Amino acid sequence: IVHHRADQESLNLFCEEMLSLGGLKPGLEINCEKMVQKQMNIHRLPQVILAEGQSKRHCSWVDIRNPLSQSDKGTEFDFLSICKKMAQYIKHDDIDNAVNLLNAIHRSHKSKCGDVSYILGAISYLLGIVFLYTGQYSLALKSLKESIHIRSSALDQDHDDLLASHTMAAIAMIALSEFDSALAKLQKVLHLTRKKYGYSDTRAAVILNNIGMCHYELGGVLAASKAMEEAIEMLRETSTINQLHYNIHAMDATQLIQVSILTGRCLNNLAFLHFKRKDYGDAIVALEEALKIQRRIFGNDHPVVRDTVESLATSMAIVNCRKNKDKLDHLRRMYISMFDSH
Repeated sequence: IVHHRADQESLNLFCEEMLSLGGLKPGLEINCEKMVQKQMNIHRLPQVILAEGQSKRHCSWVDIRNPLSQSDKGTEFDFLSICKKMAQYIKHDDIDNAVNLLNAIHRSHKSKCGDVSYILGAISYLLGIVFLYTGQYSLALKSLKESIHIRSSALDQDHDDLLASHTMAAIAMIALSEFDSALAKLQKVLHLTRKKYGYSDTRAAVILNNIGMCHYELGGVLAASKAMEEAIEMLRETSTINQLHYNIHAMDATQLIQVSILTGRCLNNLAFLHFKRKDYGDAIVALEEALKIQRRIFGNDHPVVRDTVESLATSMAIVNCRKNKDKLDHLRRMYISMFDSH
């Protein structure tokens, strides 16, 4: 996968559920709401909605009458059609109409089928996603809780749709600084995910990373580090297995790239935690590994790579000069130039 140029937007989308603690730039204050907002940015929302519509988790639903239609007969369309229409609204910055469309479908279907319907659960989930990506975290959590309630009555507890609702609700809780609630929910999702897919599945690594974020915000830096380290080991194991299969069966490299991106992000988070514990040497080791992975995927000029370079330069400068701030800034700039020249 050296210098592979995959669809970076799709890869970013795949990795959005693995949250980041941010970089180590001087003066940078970590704020969970801002970090969620940065990763789950509104410009990615149309692609998120389309991906949800195309997801193999969903069956194709027909005979849903379009409540916005001017025709007495209505218009029949399936779930993917709903998502395509929403994506068009969002691309034109018309969030209100996207939300109105979902609310109208929700009311119409509720009047026909009652309070508990699988389709209502999916519509509530979509509303939660729209609110999450537009920074309306309280509304997002309300809609996602409704989707959890509906899906819990219609699906097995380890169904992917229900796990998705729990996961996104936990992310909304993190954005709202409800870390205890988010941690409890993520631990439940981790247990169900491992029971269904295996102890070291990539999905479990993503959840562990976010569990580590919650521990950090609750003051448990050591517990956070342990969660990140476990996630990284799982991702390394997955990457090794996938590379063996790739060499033997000539598989698509996309899965290798996805796991590599997740590994790089988790290494950055672990480095952040080492830095907070003043374990600067360990932070440098983690950042060097992350930088090697990220350059292989993105090249030298991608924002992810630039952030890692700056974090690595900051860590190395502090190791060599902790007291003289003026010299610290000079060393940091020197290290950045050094990494840029390689």
